[in-house]
Amino acid sequence: MYKVGVVGRFSAIHTLAGDVPEEEKHPHAHNYKLEWDIEVSQLDERGFSLDISMLEKIRDALFITVEGVNLNEHEYFKNKPVSLENLCEFVYKKLCTGLMQRLSGADLAKITAMEIRIWENSQAWAGTRREGEQIAERLQRSI
Repeated sequence: MYKVGVVGRFSAIHTLAGDVPEEEKHPHAHNYKLEWDIEVSQLDERGFSLDISMLEKIRDALFITVEGVNLNEHEYFKNKPVSLENLCEFVYKKLCTGLMQRLSGADLAKITAMEIRIWENSQAWAGTRREGEQIAERLQRSI
């Protein structure tokens, strides 16, 4: 197995409801840090797992859609809270869609796991990881 990944930062605004501290109930921004790791079963003929510059382009395309946005107003979050965990699921789906649009079937088939972690500050993060059939299923549903 081989791993490759990229990191990056974006800012977005959100508001939480329910049993949360009072300051979370008002619009506030976070400077998020995204860590994105992909595990593959084999290297290509050049000795690469996946093209890192392609992963950066997929990441940057995602950042364009969320930078400075009030996530509560985003269509994805219309019927769900903008928790860090739900943000992870949203980002995960967007990254899968980006992979589906840019990779061949052979490159997709060699992906054995994908993991993201989003930090909302230097001490707090949430993440999600899919392996094996879960990753293939998620990639197929992202079309």
